[in-house]
Amino acid sequence: MTKPNDAGLRAAFTSLEQDVQGVALERIEAIRLAILSLLVRAHAVFLGPPGTGKSFLVEQVTARITGASLFSTLLHPQAPAEELLGPLDVAELGKGRYLRRTASYLPSCHVAFLDEVFKCSPSTLNACLGVLNERKLTQDGQRISCPLVSAIGASNELPRAGEAEALWDRFLLRLYVQPLQEEANVRALLSGGTPTRAPQGTLTLAQLETAQKQVAAITIPGPVLDALLSLRADLSRAGIEVSDRRWTQLAQVARAHAWLEGRAEVTLEDLSPLAHGTWTTPEQRRQAASLVLTVALPTLATCLEELDRALEQHRALLAAKTDEDAVRASIALRKIATKIKALAKGVGHPRVVEVARRVEGLQADAIKRVAGASVS
Repeated sequence: MTKPNDAGLRAAFTSLEQDVQGVALERIEAIRLAILSLLVRAHAVFLGPPGTGKSFLVEQVTARITGASLFSTLLHPQAPAEELLGPLDVAELGKGRYLRRTASYLPSCHVAFLDEVFKCSPSTLNACLGVLNERKLTQDGQRISCPLVSAIGASNELPRAGEAEALWDRFLLRLYVQPLQEEANVRALLSGGTPTRAPQGTLTLAQLETAQKQVAAITIPGPVLDALLSLRADLSRAGIEVSDRRWTQLAQVARAHAWLEGRAEVTLEDLSPLAHGTWTTPEQRRQAASLVLTVALPTLATCLEELDRALEQHRALLAAKTDEDAVRASIALRKIATKIKALAKGVGHPRVVEVARRVEGLQADAIKRVAGASVS
């Protein structure tokens, strides 16, 4: 298989990705999804509790793209359209012209971070759909192009039925961001030991545009297309319907993933990000991910299943009323850790490595707790 010519350009993206990983701990997947969104000019949403570094991640990615501007805002039910699109130009309004002063607002930025996005009123969100969907703003009856590449939303809740559904649909990639899980990272955070170096540009807007064109040239071979069609049928049988528009966009995401990995055509592994774009309701999320990963990364699918088992055993250990119950849960954890270590051997995929490390942490905690219980 031939590789794309511009290895230097891909190296710049790799440098950006690794640099942000160094300051945004345990955010490998979120960082990759943010970069994929930029490469395909799509929007993404990070879900989960506040205080998990969602805005920090977006700021760090944007700061490493020379020339890229960031618009960031915290939305609320009373937020008017002016807080996103910019205030009306009063001087122009006196001349009979309906214009907004858009500098430093959503219509003039390259990347947008919309915090608590689903708390915003439907009328305000609807006023912004033209910029988000079409990258166009109406100024005095004329459609003006906007430079927006991607908008990243954040929320600790999903939109209620009948509210913000049009906006929810436009977030192509959706990821739950959890608090830090690894004890070493929590310790570093509490002790002030997390990296704080100032971000430096690793690529330019022009390079981003070049990369977007190269992504569009990545091919999807017949066997991978067949796998996509099979996946589409499997999801449909599971009651998970994905629109044709979304499938088209997700194919672009697969191309972008292949490009980042230095491939000239999409492989099955490049379908793995689709796990974050094929579900609509929380009830569908786990099943959609399982179906996608069974096709794209069966090793990761198995590891995630084992992680669920490991978490269950760890909870059993914490709730154990006798030493025998605690030892039993600890032994089960050790077996799961051994299995995942064998599965991860030679794979090297970041998510597989991350799962293996997390289970190792659970096992280490179990050993410590059982040893402490036996001493006392």
